[in-house]
Amino acid sequence: MGDSPANSKRSSDDVLAATIADAITKASLVSQQKAIRLRDGLAKGTLTAADWKLLAELAVSDKGRDSL
Repeated sequence: MGDSPANSKRSSDDVLAATIADAITKASLVSQQKAIRLRDGLAKGTLTAADWKLLAELAVSDKGRDSL
């Protein structure tokens, strides 16, 4: 089975960012809506230190799921 035309136009950064954002969403660390911002920030390299700190804090805490 080959890649669909839509997937073949995506950069490797986009594919990796989507994979990471999906995993973080499935772990219930961020909402689906916030995962879009996360995915875009990962792909473009625009996440700030504060964004990464918040993700780390969310990973060890059940609160703040929709903060990012």
